[in-house]
Amino acid sequence: MSAQEDDHAALSTVPPSVSLQYDEPSQVFVKRFFEEVVASDSLVFDRYTGPSSRLGRARSANRLGYVSFERANSSGASLFTAIGMDSLRSAALAVLPLDFWEERWQGWLADLIAGTVGNPEEERVHLNSIDYSATRASWEHSSQNRPFTWGVRPWRTNPYVYFLVRAGHFQGQPLLTFEARGGYTLLGGTRLEGRLTIPLPASFRISAGTSVDPSRFGLSDSTPRVAATLERILQVRDGTPLSVFYVGFRSAINRSMSSPRQESLLVAGLSRSW
Repeated sequence: MSAQEDDHAALSTVPPSVSLQYDEPSQVFVKRFFEEVVASDSLVFDRYTGPSSRLGRARSANRLGYVSFERANSSGASLFTAIGMDSLRSAALAVLPLDFWEERWQGWLADLIAGTVGNPEEERVHLNSIDYSATRASWEHSSQNRPFTWGVRPWRTNPYVYFLVRAGHFQGQPLLTFEARGGYTLLGGTRLEGRLTIPLPASFRISAGTSVDPSRFGLSDSTPRVAATLERILQVRDGTPLSVFYVGFRSAINRSMSSPRQESLLVAGLSRSW
């Protein structure tokens, strides 16, 4: 009897560890950039899955037919550009020595740099929206400890100045939260937008927003866009609403149709951050 033994050579490899979750944001520019890219899922969700997005796509399909798909593809391509630019701005702001600048320079200059380069969530939030989005939850979380925030958006085709003010206290949250924007389009008129949020008992809060074009006051189609939401906060994490049930109402002139007309819209939904 002879026994034969076969020798096998085994080559084991350890797959690279890729973590999409991070506890402490990195101060290294390249690492912080990729962290911000991974954290941009709320922008993707709102752009394609939110109630306003679905309604807009349905109207576009009815009005434009197959051309609406080309616009959707273009919007998807621009979405990746927006994510990259927002992440780049957040990463650049994270590695800038703003605290040192506030001590050595004028404090308002450091605030201007932070408000202009940073706060990309503010740029994606609609002040007259009638739903509660993941992007708004991210914006509220990033600005919750700042009573006053302001900045300039000069690189857009519709540049504007914005500010956010919080005042008072009510059950551990601001009594009044006011957001405003004032801007203009390069080939059009000016636009003013504002939104006021007031907390109510039993975890309710009410918000109202409007947008107007002062240059069109007195014209037949100068009716301001008005929106209001009633929100019930169901779950909170780190002072930021995690789950929100909302009812929203909007009244505005719809200019996307062949003939502009006054339109009122009522929506209800549940928003939950993952």
